[in-house]
Amino acid sequence: MFQASLNVPLVFDKGKNYDFTVGVDYTSKNPKQPSGLAPQLGYVRYIVDNRYKDFLVSANLQAGYLFDFNKGMDNQFRVSPHLYVEYQGLFHCRVGYDYAMPLQKGYPFVSIGIGGLMMFRHLSFM
Repeated sequence: MFQASLNVPLVFDKGKNYDFTVGVDYTSKNPKQPSGLAPQLGYVRYIVDNRYKDFLVSANLQAGYLFDFNKGMDNQFRVSPHLYVEYQGLFHCRVGYDYAMPLQKGYPFVSIGIGGLMMFRHLSFM
């Protein structure tokens, strides 16, 4: 299964240990679980966030409306609490749980990928 997300922080202030995001999540078609396109809102709480470290750790909550690609499943609200770890602003890992409300079912997930770029909040040229 392929999954891609784009979430843009709204606060983007390195002095605050939280942020709100708006974005979209795409999951390739999978007949056994909800998958499709989901516009979403999120909350990010930074746990390890220091400009002198090579990594960032945050607890996140993403919620959105999933337009499901499966013919046997209806569109639905989806909530995804997860732990997010980013290394050097380029590699990231998400471990969490996706819960689909109308189905009253969920499944754990592990997502490893390239991107992230949340560490850019500490970017400085001087």
